[in-house]
Amino acid sequence: MLIKRFFILILCLLWGSTALAADVKWGPATKAVDGLAAIIQSTQAKVQQPVLFPQGVPIGSKVVHYYASDDKNPKGYLFRINVDTTAKCQGAHYCNIGSVSAELRGNPQIYYGTDNKRLTQPMDLDHGIEGFYTPGHAMGDYWPPMIEWRQGNLLYRMTWDLPKDQARDALETMANSAMGTLKP
Repeated sequence: MLIKRFFILILCLLWGSTALAADVKWGPATKAVDGLAAIIQSTQAKVQQPVLFPQGVPIGSKVVHYYASDDKNPKGYLFRINVDTTAKCQGAHYCNIGSVSAELRGNPQIYYGTDNKRLTQPMDLDHGIEGFYTPGHAMGDYWPPMIEWRQGNLLYRMTWDLPKDQARDALETMANSAMGTLKP
């Protein structure tokens, strides 16, 4: 039984990590992510602050449909919406493709590599907002590419498993798209 679980985990890791490896295309988030509209609506009903999510998401050649889930009790977060490769994943690391979260009065995390070089770099986003991009990296575990930005008293954090050469631009596009859902 243990060997079977290990084998399934390895297959999920290999499949999930290559899900977007080839050519990345974009699709409307509410069509590509099953259950997303309902989760955004129910999350918005629970919180006073804006629930942001990109209008478009990268779609890989192997996985063209995703599933949304929300953390019922996200530690330290106001909300967290997961995007997964399977319907029952619920944000588990091995089948999660990305997430969008917000925390009250949070600050961007600055990551450093094992060589003590700064991984997190500032970047300019739309509306004069400063973002912070951290590339995917291994540090005891694999951490997917991430972008963070502050709007008002909220820190938004978005992760998405993307090819290294496309991650920064794709996350910047996704963050700007999410901010476009705010009313001025």
